Amino acid sequence: MSALAGPYPVETVEPRPLTRGKLLIGIVATFPLLWLGGVFRIVWPIIAFFFLLALIREGNVTFPKGFGMWLLLLAWAPLSALHLQGGASGGLLLLHQLSALFAATVVFLYVFNSSHRTLPDSAIIDALTLFWAMLVVGGFIAMIFPSVSFDSPFERLLPAGLVAHPFIHDLVHVRFAQVQSFLGYPVGRPSPFFTFTNAWGGGVALLTPIVFAALAQTRSIVRRRVLWILLAVSVIPIVVSLNRGVWLALTLAMAYAAVRFALAHRLNALAALVGLVSVLLILFFLTPLGTLISDRLASSHSNESRASVYREAADRAKESPLIGYGGPIPAQESIGGPPVGTHSELFFLTISYGIPAAVLFVGWFALTFLRSARDTSGPRFWAHVAILVCLMEAPYYLIEMHLSVAMIIAAFLWRGIVRPPTPELLSEPGSRSATG
Repeated sequence: MSALAGPYPVETVEPRPLTRGKLLIGIVATFPLLWLGGVFRIVWPIIAFFFLLALIREGNVTFPKGFGMWLLLLAWAPLSALHLQGGASGGLLLLHQLSALFAATVVFLYVFNSSHRTLPDSAIIDALTLFWAMLVVGGFIAMIFPSVSFDSPFERLLPAGLVAHPFIHDLVHVRFAQVQSFLGYPVGRPSPFFTFTNAWGGGVALLTPIVFAALAQTRSIVRRRVLWILLAVSVIPIVVSLNRGVWLALTLAMAYAAVRFALAHRLNALAALVGLVSVLLILFFLTPLGTLISDRLASSHSNESRASVYREAADRAKESPLIGYGGPIPAQESIGGPPVGTHSELFFLTISYGIPAAVLFVGWFALTFLRSARDTSGPRFWAHVAILVCLMEAPYYLIEMHLSVAMIIAAFLWRGIVRPPTPELLSEPGSRSATG
């Protein structure tokens, strides 16, 4: 024994509560810089690598019942390499897809296995709400500067031949909005953090219920006011995005919440929800937002192209129903059109990995939704609603870019199902169990 050690007992330092919570919030806080740097679209596999090291170091990783469906999806997807299309570029795309799937798995296990003390529920909700706020603020910036587009620093470091590939270019290039004129006049449809406005809108829709979860848990009057203001004004970029799928998902999600409140006789929550909807309707009728909505609903833009891609996806899936093609494939009916398998998460999984993959995906999130249906108030009820949004978007939006976010929400729900927080933890500052 070293003389310096002496006879004194070694003092062990317990990990500080909120350490992992602060880490998760800090990671999300870097997303704008990562996006502007061109690496946001590949950040989740990097985050998952460090989370995996933490899981290996701690050992004793547990799984909730039913997680075998997701693990089977993770094991099934690589089989698609046996029918890989596109040569080297197809292999690169498959590698990217599998890394996103693996990252979502690791992120889920990290959040699920973290204790309520080291990673409080409130920190998970705060991190997700922060990301939602960034998407909304980014949406406003995109509306003001819709034509901004530039080569990211990471893009400039890559070989020109690699960046010339459309998939790689979309991963690393920075663009604020998609400017389109299918309504008869140009509209800058927000797409910050992502390549396409549908991906931005899908993320906003998935995370909007989480904002209500944040309202349910916070004690701060200032924070509540800020969140209510952001919720109200978020309608503007959501409408300007012209994403009918987002409008549909949020409308049905709020209708579902209203029915649950009515059945549970939670009249105050129901009245608050009705009041919010009333304010939104006033905004629609008294501002140009109503004109945008009516013009978009009257427009048939993308209807025929989507129908064509869906038909071709169904036909091509029949040719390789078990293991797919290793990723989206070039369209044959509309030459030069979007790849088959990029207009829907369900078709993406079917075309990439086969029909069993799509069934396993829906099965896992449907199980999560059903097992979490018991709560009718508080943050977990609204996380439950977010999973409903995920399931509703899957038939017509690509959720692949939000997979890790969806799995964080799922892990948050399963923690409450398997290991409900104790009353002592719920009484700690920032961890209020509110009625929502």
